[in-house]
Amino acid sequence: MRINCFGLSKVLHASARLLDCSPRCALRRSRRPIPPHRQQDAPRLAERRRRRRTNRVAARRDVCGRSGPGGGAGEVRVVSPFRPLPSAGDGGLRYFLCVLEEKMNSTMSEEPDALSVVNQLRDLAADPLNRRAIVQDQGCLPGLILFLDHPSPPVVHSALLALRYLAECRANREKMKGELGMMLSLQNVIQKLWLKRLLCQQKEKNSAVVPTFLEQSLFTKGFSETVFILLFFLIANSEIEVSVSARNVRRLLSFQRYLRSSRFFRGITVPNSSNILDDDYNGQAKCMLEKVGNWNFDIFLFDRLTNGNSLVSLTFHLFNLHGLIEHFQLDTMKLRRFLVMVQEDYHSQNPYHNAVHAADVTQAMHCYLKEPKLSESLTPWDVLLSLIAAATHDLDHPGVNQPFLIKTNHYLATLYKNTSVLENHHWRSAVGLLRESGLFAHMSLENRQLMESQIGDLILATDISQQNEYLSMFRSHLDRGDLCLEDANHRHFILQMALKCADICNPCRTWELSKQWSEKVTEEFFHQGDIEKKYHLGVSPLCDRQTETIANIQIGFMTYLVEPLFAEWARFSNTRLSQTMLGHLGLNKASWKGVQREQSGGGEDADPAFEEMDSDILPQEPRLS
Repeated sequence: MRINCFGLSKVLHASARLLDCSPRCALRRSRRPIPPHRQQDAPRLAERRRRRRTNRVAARRDVCGRSGPGGGAGEVRVVSPFRPLPSAGDGGLRYFLCVLEEKMNSTMSEEPDALSVVNQLRDLAADPLNRRAIVQDQGCLPGLILFLDHPSPPVVHSALLALRYLAECRANREKMKGELGMMLSLQNVIQKLWLKRLLCQQKEKNSAVVPTFLEQSLFTKGFSETVFILLFFLIANSEIEVSVSARNVRRLLSFQRYLRSSRFFRGITVPNSSNILDDDYNGQAKCMLEKVGNWNFDIFLFDRLTNGNSLVSLTFHLFNLHGLIEHFQLDTMKLRRFLVMVQEDYHSQNPYHNAVHAADVTQAMHCYLKEPKLSESLTPWDVLLSLIAAATHDLDHPGVNQPFLIKTNHYLATLYKNTSVLENHHWRSAVGLLRESGLFAHMSLENRQLMESQIGDLILATDISQQNEYLSMFRSHLDRGDLCLEDANHRHFILQMALKCADICNPCRTWELSKQWSEKVTEEFFHQGDIEKKYHLGVSPLCDRQTETIANIQIGFMTYLVEPLFAEWARFSNTRLSQTMLGHLGLNKASWKGVQREQSGGGEDADPAFEEMDSDILPQEPRLS
């Protein structure tokens, strides 16, 4: 028997008026009908439940506080929906959710207010740190499901986006599948005729609405694709039939990080007829791990030998090699689960910013941690932070840069106020996975908060727009000679510089490896430029495949960014590794100049696009001492 989900909202509101409670209470109450022998007590029980609900709301207000900064008693605090909110256990978020619940109960039938409320909840759900708290709240998720039956398409669209963000957290999916009306409401949304019309209208609009369309189409997979994503998350093991085949869903979404999830965690055992070949490949991968500290480590070969699991295999090996598992008493199953989630949250369709790049940066970070100055001074805590930050420093990277997100009005740019947008998102996504995996649940709350904060400091240091600030500070310390690695703050600063070096160390690899990375990053730049051309957004520097070449881009990158940073690192740690990196850097730059001369028959050595960049971003040429 089919249930008309458009009538579900009206039924719940009618029940709420009869029972003198909110629609969410009616929704919960509808799950367990009153037995016949208790029907005579129904009015008394309804009154008791109403009083309990009133007391709970009052208690939550008392705990969270009713007055804001400078406000008197009884005033309601106004929390900006785009403000990075506190942790899930903080009263500020709980109070804001409580206010949203009250608005849900009063604005379900009013389109402007309903859109405002669901947009606020959508913006909260966009932050990875808020997703579990929203689902755990008793009223927000059922109320959000009711918005799926709203007659206004913009309200339904925002509700779908909010549900998609919530479903990104694996711990939320079981609870979301268990909510009454979730699957039926989603199935009903798909069958609405205006859904296809809306998507077609958006495609036919001119470039004046391109930013909104890009946000919905490029990153949120469009209106209809958003529904398919939710169904892909929630239909698994469901008895409800949907008129969309799994093949079409995979074709439309290309959601590789969920399709390629670990067989172990899916509980699937696939018979293998080529065990000898697999054993041979595993043996080669183990042999490569024995030389993981070699600067010539071929991460591309290692990724092939591990069947695309280079980040999980390499990081787990490094945790074991440094003795972190034993020192911090880590659960190996939780550690592997955390690493699998990290690897899956990298976008494999990105040519450059993917899990292989994260594994390469982690391997480079390991090489720097072995340097004599660092290995003699670093504590296990420092090594732990360094490896986690290296493995997660580009987590959930969308494959475009910050200026692109800003000019397309992407929700991440608004959430982080156009400041270190990608780095803030990488950090908060990493913290979300750490909390979800429970890897450090046995540690004290103070230590966990310190870890999250210091990991954030390391990841935020990789913002290339802050290059000049960090390099000037590093050069000043070296000129004064006042770096003391016994000081925890100085050690942390050196780890920030080490991660910055590891992040852009590709030109310092051998020519065979460096050339592959150069081609991949340039292809990602050109892909962004193609999108900008298609929607008349103005092509970003270095992203126009008609005017730029790999050689020009790499020569400018090496001249203005890589050489100054690694020259100062060589002043700090004048070892064989530093000289090897500078040697490879010089040879690779000369090779790209040769390619440039072959392509143009002479000309400039550096890309003019780098010279047009803000002078604050470009450091001055260093001096070796």
